[in-house]
Amino acid sequence: MKEKLLSIGGVFGSILSLSCCSGLMLLYTLGIGGTAFVFLSRIATFRPFFVILTVLCLGYAHFRMDKYPTSKRSVIFIWTATIIAILITLLPVLLNIYNIIFS
Repeated sequence: MKEKLLSIGGVFGSILSLSCCSGLMLLYTLGIGGTAFVFLSRIATFRPFFVILTVLCLGYAHFRMDKYPTSKRSVIFIWTATIIAILITLLPVLLNIYNIIFS
């Protein structure tokens, strides 16, 4: 059970680390502006901390998974959460590479 909570925490941390980049784009497409942009640009300074939170949560979930017996369903959940967190965390880097190549 703790492994699932840690996995959810890891995914939540990666979503927070992405909020500075994709949040602006989402608000812009919805037509919301003003102070929301200022708030989300300030979150960008905390992105490294959110990435560290993601790594710690998922790392500890994998440690508990290896140390204590867990069900196959929990193992699949943890690995799925890890893959989702990696993709979400690397999305700004991948989009930047895409912009460099195709611009």
